[in-house]
Amino acid sequence: MNLGERIQALLDEKQITQRELAEKIHVAPNTMNGYIKNRRHPDYATIVRIAQNLDTSSDYLLGNTSCRELPQLEVSSEEDILLNNYRGLDDHNKQVLVDISYCLYANGHLS
Repeated sequence: MNLGERIQALLDEKQITQRELAEKIHVAPNTMNGYIKNRRHPDYATIVRIAQNLDTSSDYLLGNTSCRELPQLEVSSEEDILLNNYRGLDDHNKQVLVDISYCLYANGHLS
C-alpha cells in the first residue's frame, strides 16, 4: 500500500473527507488530492501533520511499518501541562503554537 492509499484508507475509516483534512493541515484541497492520487509528494512537515490528524505515525504513512497505532509514551508533568494548554486553545492559536514549536525545534538542531 502506498502513501496515497494509506491516507485514503484512514480517511475512509475516520469518515473524514479529503477537503476536511486539507483544511486541518492548511493545504489546498487539490494538493491533498494530489497526495492521495500519488501525483504529488508532501514534504516531511506535511506528512507529520497528516499523521497527527489521522492518529497514526509518519512511519505508517510512509510504509516503514505496518503498525497503524501510535506507541503509548509516558508523559512528564511538563508535557502534560503543555498538552492541556494546547487543548484549551482555538484552532488558529493551536496552529501558531505548532508553527512556533517547529521553529524552536529547528533552531535547536542548527548548531
